[in-house]
Amino acid sequence: MLQSFLNSLESSKQLIARGFGAAAFPSIAVRQELKRESLIMLSVENFSVTADYFLGYNDKRELSPAAFEFISLLTESMKPKDQI
Repeated sequence: MLQSFLNSLESSKQLIARGFGAAAFPSIAVRQELKRESLIMLSVENFSVTADYFLGYNDKRELSPAAFEFISLLTESMKPKDQI
């Protein structure tokens, strides 16, 4: 999975370098690239992104404690602020 993501990131970087557009990545995904200065971060005024996320898991297998905790954290973070 990580290798697939890294290949995707590298492919995107190559397309951008060749002038085929721009891309937005989460900073955690490119932290090392920023440290090496192979990418730069730009601040864009009034740039807002909303994304939908979906969680899937195999209901035939028991979740690990870490996976269960992760899902619990996601669920908690999705609650409106007045319910926390």
